[in-house]
Amino acid sequence: MAVLVVPVAAGCGKDSAVVRGHLIGCGDQTVWLERVDANDPAYDRQVLTLRATVVDSTVTSAAGKFRFRVSLPGGRTTIFNLRVAGNGGGGGNRTGGRGEVVTGNTGGAGVVGWGNRTDAVRGGGRVADAVRGGGDDKIPLLISAGERIRVMSFGNPERGYSVSGSPGSESVARVHKILSDGAASLDSISRLFVMSPRSMRQDLSRAYSAEYYRIKRAQIEFIVENSSSLAAVYALGEHLPGDDALFGGRGQFYYRMVADSAGRYYPDSQYVVALKKLIVQ
Repeated sequence: MAVLVVPVAAGCGKDSAVVRGHLIGCGDQTVWLERVDANDPAYDRQVLTLRATVVDSTVTSAAGKFRFRVSLPGGRTTIFNLRVAGNGGGGGNRTGGRGEVVTGNTGGAGVVGWGNRTDAVRGGGRVADAVRGGGDDKIPLLISAGERIRVMSFGNPERGYSVSGSPGSESVARVHKILSDGAASLDSISRLFVMSPRSMRQDLSRAYSAEYYRIKRAQIEFIVENSSSLAAVYALGEHLPGDDALFGGRGQFYYRMVADSAGRYYPDSQYVVALKKLIVQ
């Protein structure tokens, strides 16, 4: 069933929202707020990419609590990340200037030839690093005006987190968990492959491929069921490594689905505009 997220107009003002968080066990730590924008599609690469830019930061209290007032460009529903100091960086994200990080389809240490699943396992690196950018320290949020959002995590967000007060953020959390847990599962198989005798490696390669496509099916299900929500944009932009030919070459199909469905409710959204530019007419 499709999940429609309608912007809330009351509470914190038409152009802002409030995020309160509690990172238990993370006292006196820096937390960054990143705004996630859609890159202008390149003519030679018909793949959606998202660009995260640091727009604010704060330090948690001794108890691990923090608060942000979030300004929304034009009052429009926008994707943001919360990122905890000391756990990110490196890995698959490509860091640019002015505090920007390009997210989406990235490589990772030791990950080789993702078009061939066996080669990917043989790489011996952390699959999770490739999809998470060196540690899943970020908490993605889909924020609408007027929302009062609460985030809680026991320690670092890579151990899991909860979010309330924002239907869009709750939807994004579901697909983030699909990819994060899936990456951890692939990582475990990859490590077993490296340590195992040759007699076991063929079975592990099959297990890796089966798990990879299970994750992809779950991701596609989410996109289809939430195509009218901008949460589907996050799902399109945050995918496993090696998906330049997104979803078996059917990226255009899903781009059009989300652009048409979400475009009815968010016609001026930068994400919808970017998707429409990617669609082959």
